[in-house]
Amino acid sequence: MPAYNAAMTVRASVQTLLMQTFSDWEAVIVDDGSKDNTLEVLQEIERMDSRVRVITQSNQRQAAARNTGIAQAHGRYIAFLDADDFGVPARFAKQVAFLDRHNDVTVLGGGRIDFDAVTGAELGVLLHPEDHDILCSRIYTECPFTTSTVMARAEFFQFRRFDPAMPPCEDHDLWIRSYGDDGVRYHNLYEPLVRYACRKYISWKHYWQISRMYKRALKKEGRWPLHAWYALRPLIAAVRFNPLCRRG
Repeated sequence: MPAYNAAMTVRASVQTLLMQTFSDWEAVIVDDGSKDNTLEVLQEIERMDSRVRVITQSNQRQAAARNTGIAQAHGRYIAFLDADDFGVPARFAKQVAFLDRHNDVTVLGGGRIDFDAVTGAELGVLLHPEDHDILCSRIYTECPFTTSTVMARAEFFQFRRFDPAMPPCEDHDLWIRSYGDDGVRYHNLYEPLVRYACRKYISWKHYWQISRMYKRALKKEGRWPLHAWYALRPLIAAVRFNPLCRRG
């Protein structure tokens, strides 16, 4: 869990870990140079539950904070949860059981319940496709996972990390860099696993970064400029729609 200036939400987010029906976990929470009292809140939680481990670093943004957490994790599975999202109680139990039964699945996500981070009002349910082939066929048009629902085998991260130069789409960048690798298989549970905070924050730079991500991946696959349309789509979307979208 990366946490930056999350004092208002991180306690409730961690509480959803403490309420998991699967109890054999450790929480590695990385305070990414918060300027509010996030660290004090986390240290209080750490004193109350030995499964919670707090790490501090200078502000390097969420990709670097996730990488720090990955490097410190000890489990055979590594799961993500952002400091303003909230897991459902059976999330870990369902994902661990699925990965234990399906040795071919490398990265497992799930659906989410969107809510307005300001008002708390529920905005609906988003369910990602389940099947690996469908997720891969759409990987240049939509992100295959909501990061706060992801649980992956630890070996997936042996030679892979989030790119600190790619926020705010460092998650999609990692999945798009990895989907064609030998032994990598994606899947989603077709049910909500988290309550996901949505904000009006998407800027023009976000769309530019998505286009940059697509271009880099297409060049690596030898598909540039033949499939340059994929890289242009986000910029066209930014022109057609208000860049300050409702969803985060």
